[in-house]
Amino acid sequence: MKKHRRKTAGRLSALLSLLLVATMAQPLFQTRAAENDVTMDGNVTWSYLDDGSDPAGDSTTAGYDRTSWTKDDYDISAWKTATGPFGAKKGKINDLGGGCTPKTLLTQYKADGTTDIEAFFFRTDVTIPDASKVTKISGSVIYDDAATVYVNGVKIAGFDDDSITGNLQYGGSNAGDPKTGTISTSDPAALAAVKDGKNVIAVELHQGRSSSSDIYFDMPTLTFETTVSVPVYTQKNISWTVGKDASEINVTWYADVDGTGTLLVAKNSEVSGNEMPADAKSFTANGTASNKSGYYNYQTTATGLSADTTYAYQLVNGETKSEIRAFTTGGTGSFSFAAAGDPQIGASGSSVNDTDGWEKTLKLISGNSAFDGVDFLLSAGDQVNTASNEDQYDGYLEHDTLLDLPTATVVGNHDSGSAAYDQHFNNPNESSYGTTAAGGDYYFVYNHVLFLALNSNNTSTAEHKAFMEQAIQATAGQDITWKVVVFHHSIYSVASHSLESGILTRREELVPVFKDLDIDVVLMGHDHVYCRTYMMDGLDPMTDASIYDDADYSSITNPTGILYVTLNSASGSKFYTIKNASFPYSRVMNQENVPNISRVDVSDSQFKVTTYRTSDMSVVDSFAINKKHVHNMKAVSAGEATCLDEGNIAYWYCDECGKYFRDADGEQEITLLDTVVAAKGHQYGAWQVVTAATTSATGIKKHECTVCGKVETAAIPVIQETTTENVTTEEETTEETTEKVTTEDATTETTQKATTEDVSTEDGRTTGDVTAEPTTELTEEDTTIDKTTEAMTGEMEDTESTTASGAGKDTGTTEDKTGKDSKLVKTGDTTPIIYVAVIGICACFVGAGCVFAKSRKNK
Repeated sequence: MKKHRRKTAGRLSALLSLLLVATMAQPLFQTRAAENDVTMDGNVTWSYLDDGSDPAGDSTTAGYDRTSWTKDDYDISAWKTATGPFGAKKGKINDLGGGCTPKTLLTQYKADGTTDIEAFFFRTDVTIPDASKVTKISGSVIYDDAATVYVNGVKIAGFDDDSITGNLQYGGSNAGDPKTGTISTSDPAALAAVKDGKNVIAVELHQGRSSSSDIYFDMPTLTFETTVSVPVYTQKNISWTVGKDASEINVTWYADVDGTGTLLVAKNSEVSGNEMPADAKSFTANGTASNKSGYYNYQTTATGLSADTTYAYQLVNGETKSEIRAFTTGGTGSFSFAAAGDPQIGASGSSVNDTDGWEKTLKLISGNSAFDGVDFLLSAGDQVNTASNEDQYDGYLEHDTLLDLPTATVVGNHDSGSAAYDQHFNNPNESSYGTTAAGGDYYFVYNHVLFLALNSNNTSTAEHKAFMEQAIQATAGQDITWKVVVFHHSIYSVASHSLESGILTRREELVPVFKDLDIDVVLMGHDHVYCRTYMMDGLDPMTDASIYDDADYSSITNPTGILYVTLNSASGSKFYTIKNASFPYSRVMNQENVPNISRVDVSDSQFKVTTYRTSDMSVVDSFAINKKHVHNMKAVSAGEATCLDEGNIAYWYCDECGKYFRDADGEQEITLLDTVVAAKGHQYGAWQVVTAATTSATGIKKHECTVCGKVETAAIPVIQETTTENVTTEEETTEETTEKVTTEDATTETTQKATTEDVSTEDGRTTGDVTAEPTTELTEEDTTIDKTTEAMTGEMEDTESTTASGAGKDTGTTEDKTGKDSKLVKTGDTTPIIYVAVIGICACFVGAGCVFAKSRKNK
């Protein structure tokens, strides 16, 4: 709960009465039977007396009863009758203010015409079929200046009538306008006055003074409310206890009925009005005989709760339902709790006074900003003074704050002798170790903090050790950051109990166990005084100032010892004086006979205890344990990435906190992903032919990774067979042939050009227009050349030379664009075939041109 987080629902408008603590119970919802109500409205006919006489007769006569006129046997036959409102202003019907105008005029003045009559008297009656069903009388009266209302002669309400002692008497508010008084009573005496059949309703109205300007009376409504006749049970001592972890919370309560009880839980946002939602979670509690006569104890656990969520709850016994209240579960990070020592209700000899002191402390927890956001209340034992005294448990439990604030208590020596403690506190993970009549050791985990609660009334150190070892083992996978022990009998105190043999024995036996189990903090009570030790290395106080963070010894970082704190009384029911002795382990001791309450703030890196005086919320003491993580660095050398496997950079790793760093000092934090160097991937060289393809069989080629030597092979497709023929012309031409053709009209220069495609390969693919299978550059000894193509290529070279010379124009020689020998043709490539075809076509054109030129010349 957070202030408990300021999220609680259904808050009471005022605290429950402390003086009636022994009989306090939660408000119960009873089913109203409005159809059986009896209501009297403002149109009823009244009998009234306005002549200034006393309806009870002469007040000096023996046996005079001034209220005799309010009873059924009184004769009102001589009275006037009319309907209201009644009144007068300056003797007439006028508006008295506030919309109040009389319907029936009252005789305002006495015979002298100026002195107001002191009082006026009204009666009517109403019939009640079944008076036993009436549980409340409600309504309203509009009056000027004082009014008293009776039912069958019994006063049920009065308004500004405190000074009225006689019938003919001035008195009242003397307000400017008429006032409205509300009637609302369930007083047993008033209800007892109601009877079956006719009931007399009487009202006396008094004038404020003899010179008042007005008088007024009206009763708009009067209702006799009824309820359904159903069993109504009392629920009390509702007590919330922390669950085993944040997903659970425990509850226990008393009810004066046996059977099965129910805890209803729903998210607070889903609740509307006074009804829990139909799909609220239901948890069953079976009643068992309790320590309190006539009452039964109910206990259950709400499970499956979400963190940092406000839940509404309602307790059900038969038709009896508690008020809908709310609690808030803890978050997942830092948290805080209130820590109290020895409320011990009844220790002063007055449970009422002790209850009052405890209530004041609880109000600070729920309402003071210093405790804003606390999640639960921890009590170090002695909740009551007498273990079996249920009135004292009423004084401890019956407080508004505890209806939605979970608690964690331990068994004090004043709690230990009765099962009442176990019936009032439903502790989680309770062990069979450390038991007394009140119960045994238990533990719970709150946001990675392990709380170990010991019943120190059991003096078996072996049992306590076994319990703690089991609890630590059971929570080993919960990333525990702090281990806190809580028990009642302080082993490091400075007051009355500090030198007792039983205390010294506990110290000698328990402290080494705490050290071996690496406990961080121990919280205790019992001695009704405040004491905070130095950090303790086993039994030795760590007094060296250099190990603390400041000269005041108010904090320490990364200590090796244990802190022990003894909590003073939180209620003020009892205090013990500090002994005149040496206490070398005590750094701070305080006794001012003022109740204390502590706030404990916990995070992964700090455990801080701040103790306040409840009188003025000034600080008694504050101490913090800081945890600054010291990395246990492990160097990791750089690992080179391979073609297939990732590598890593050089880095450092803390094997305690699991963090990664670029440097050995832990200043440059990185993630595990940042340490990774990606795999390189294979770096292959050029393809090499292993076996050349032929016209009847595929070939094989390979390439090799230059990094790791991995060899990859691939097939070379079969060479397709082609037919080639030589082309002979009168004049064979090379790649480019130029001829001048003369006509009668003009001379035209015609150029024929045969284009050879450049065949370059990249990753086994051709870069020209012709697509070939992946291959690599071949050497002459690796290549088989088509002989026909080779011959034609030779003829082209001869023709090119001749044509260039005959034309008188040097066109140069044809070179492979790649700068390589053009005779090197890749086996299986179709380029030579295309090359031959192009040359043949060009030769035809050249031959035809020559023939045409000769024929023109002959002409």
